Amino acid sequence: MEFRELTEGRSIQRPSIDRNELSAALVGFKGEFDLQYSFVDTGEQAGVTGEGSVAHSVVRRVDLSGSCLGPVTLADTVFEDVDLSNASVQRVTVRRVELLRCRAIGLRLSIEQASDLYVEGCRFDFAAIHIEKIRGIAAFVGCSFRETEISGCLSGVVFGDCDFAETEFVAANAKGCDLRMSRLVGARGLLSLRGALIIAEQAASVADRLATETGLVVCD
Repeated sequence: MEFRELTEGRSIQRPSIDRNELSAALVGFKGEFDLQYSFVDTGEQAGVTGEGSVAHSVVRRVDLSGSCLGPVTLADTVFEDVDLSNASVQRVTVRRVELLRCRAIGLRLSIEQASDLYVEGCRFDFAAIHIEKIRGIAAFVGCSFRETEISGCLSGVVFGDCDFAETEFVAANAKGCDLRMSRLVGARGLLSLRGALIIAEQAASVADRLATETGLVVCD
């Protein structure tokens, strides 16, 4: 097993993939799909509708913009430079999955359960992300969530170096959610983040927003 190190000694298990054992595949995501031990490099799948599973595979540079997928099970899989803009991906189960440098502007994503999810360098602007349940750790690093709604269970989620400008939080549970390395200026729904971790500098930067959400009137 290989682990990716996070902050403060925490780690997340990486997908179990031996790239030398993968076979080149042209499998599409239209209809029912079952992708295993495959390497999919580039492909036009914009606007498709499908459901299925992907396991022990690498999906790179595939255009899934405007697609409608679900339910979907992802296990030991890496998505690299995939376009998910304006897609709807629903009823997703995730186990040891990485999303790297993906474009996901306007994505509608609903995760039923996630375990060892790592997302880095992705754009989720104008998106809607719902997480029902986290087992272990889910980490988002260097991601943009501008004008995005993030809802559901955020307990155990780590956000590192993320941008939350005009983000709307609707958290059902945020105990232990780590926001300490991210930018919260402009974020809304902060009261739903009870139990999340921030630093004093962040608290000062969102003081006016917190006062507004609690009904306080700030006078000069």
